[in-house]
Amino acid sequence: MTDFKRLQALLRNEPTINLKKAAELLALPYEKVLSLYYLAKHPSKTEAFFDADKINQKMSYTPIEVSVLPECVSTNQYLLDLAKNKQLNHGQAVLTNRQTGGKGRQGKHWSTSTGGSLPLSLAWHFQKPQQQLSALPLVVALSTWQVLTALNIPAQIKWPNDLMVEQAKMGGILVESLALLTGTMAIIGIGLNLLAPTIEDRTTLGIWDFAPQCQANNLASYLLLALNQSVTQFEQEGFEPFKTAYLNANRDHNKNVTLWQNGQILAQGLMLGVNNDGALLLQTSQGERYFTSGQVSLRSESSE
Repeated sequence: MTDFKRLQALLRNEPTINLKKAAELLALPYEKVLSLYYLAKHPSKTEAFFDADKINQKMSYTPIEVSVLPECVSTNQYLLDLAKNKQLNHGQAVLTNRQTGGKGRQGKHWSTSTGGSLPLSLAWHFQKPQQQLSALPLVVALSTWQVLTALNIPAQIKWPNDLMVEQAKMGGILVESLALLTGTMAIIGIGLNLLAPTIEDRTTLGIWDFAPQCQANNLASYLLLALNQSVTQFEQEGFEPFKTAYLNANRDHNKNVTLWQNGQILAQGLMLGVNNDGALLLQTSQGERYFTSGQVSLRSESSE
């Protein structure tokens, strides 16, 4: 009997059972039971977990229009394909109930489960060249952090744009862009765990670990409204107005960190801050040095 059918049988016999107790009885990780429970309550794979109509009702006075896909490989790639075919509009956003090939920074795969994640991408046209948008991922991370904080989730940002609770990852940002004659079309991707996925050798957490009452449609609406405000301000004023708030939300500000590149230590030192391009300022034994994200990954002293 599969784990799914075992849970179904248990729910039939004990419909009011606590899911943590169910996880103990089934000898399964709690996060897997949560995901299976969602599938048990939503047996149709095409049933809308996200509701575009409900979200769009809250997008009045913004240029944002949301669509929901039952399934796709990647929400970012979906919008990029539309852009390449000249079918993408400013403010077009997409969510999916199941993402089969989600991607993160540095080409990493983002693991998701049906009904257990929030994969969101937003297209935004900037009247600026791509090189002037390097701090955009940090602005998006800050907006996302502000939404999570409003839900009483103790998240912090790991430079440049991961959402963390101490050493456990809750989500991340991936911004991709296309150069246009009239500026740049940015594809702003946000991936958040609702349920904590099980990933070998990595600690993860989900929003429902801290805010089980949070509805996914409301969360998507909060994020899009926050982005509309912050990204508009970023285009007009750059990163400077966001810098202090970003550093206050950053997990490693004024702490010792190690930067890695291609499996090798690139630099070690005290994280002093970031500049207006989003580059990391590190106090190293050779003096102050700036690093751009690129293929660099950061580890805090406590995670090593």
